[in-house]
Amino acid sequence: PVITPLELDICLGNTDWGAYSLDYNAFLNIVHDRTTAAADITKKMAEVDTVDDEENKDDDDTPYFSLVTGTLQDSRKLTQKKKDVDLLALPGQGQLIMHHSSGAEYLKQREFQGLETQLGKTEVHAAKEGLKGIASHYQ
Repeated sequence: PVITPLELDICLGNTDWGAYSLDYNAFLNIVHDRTTAAADITKKMAEVDTVDDEENKDDDDTPYFSLVTGTLQDSRKLTQKKKDVDLLALPGQGQLIMHHSSGAEYLKQREFQGLETQLGKTEVHAAKEGLKGIASHYQ
């Protein structure tokens, strides 16, 4: 089956079904208008992200999950200056909470845990040549 570029654009969900035209120049005008509008939206979103980044510079202490150690890691830079904070003025009066992840609990309970990372315990050595052949008969 042969389809027109407009039909393909409709199938991909980029254009709504409506005025149908076999004129390729009309299709190019539709695509140009859509890309211009998308560029304007992208520019506006970039401006909003820049404002958000400037407002959230102090919010870089969110922990992240390290795939190497399998634990939550602190992302704060160690060179930050300590600030005196009145904990009683904060919501929760400075009490600590424990982060609970049901996904992490599930992964802990699985029978297969994956390769064990033994950081600093495994002896480092040069690579050596392994077996050759197919799975049913190695040489």
